[in-house]
Amino acid sequence: NEITVDLHCNNRHYAPEVKLASNTLIIESVQLKRTIIMNHNKCTVIVKIPENLDFDKIKLHTSSGNIQSSVRMSAKESLIEASSGDIRIEGINSKIAKVQASSGNISFKNFSGTDFFSQTSSGNINLQNIAAQGLESRASSGNIVLDNISAKNFVSQASSGNITGQNLACQGFDISTSSGTIGLEFIQAPSLKSTVQSTSGTQYISIPK
Repeated sequence: NEITVDLHCNNRHYAPEVKLASNTLIIESVQLKRTIIMNHNKCTVIVKIPENLDFDKIKLHTSSGNIQSSVRMSAKESLIEASSGDIRIEGINSKIAKVQASSGNISFKNFSGTDFFSQTSSGNINLQNIAAQGLESRASSGNIVLDNISAKNFVSQASSGNITGQNLACQGFDISTSSGTIGLEFIQAPSLKSTVQSTSGTQYISIPK
């Protein structure tokens, strides 16, 4: 049940610092000194985590780079952020999860918890096998694709993009896009007040009687 960290950098002098403090694993990039000649520093950090390990908090952040995880983990709180890069997560159980990408795509599969929030300023959001009490997904410029979603309250907004989904089970939902198509297939009728709005675009909603 050990956690191991592998660093693959083309310049070891600028490799991230790895340290353990108060039962917290911290991996931070070093501050680069300003030089006349700019080196193309590239680094990949691989954290090997045993399956089904429990954490108090999971925090993943990168300023320029992708975040990818294929290990099922559990935590009270999960915070995943990428300023410029894609986020691809497969398997997190968490009471609260917040996933944000400023410029990049978000792909999240297999989540179970209380609240799930995802947002990207420029990119697509793809959610699959998500179960939560409160679920919110927002894309300023990009599409939102949903599959096998279960939530009590579901909010999905796209400023410029499509919102499509299938196998949706939501007690109440608020779906809106300013410029784009909305196509959703629900497997059960909502029991709470629900709204669908598209300022400029086609709407297709399938709800069983």
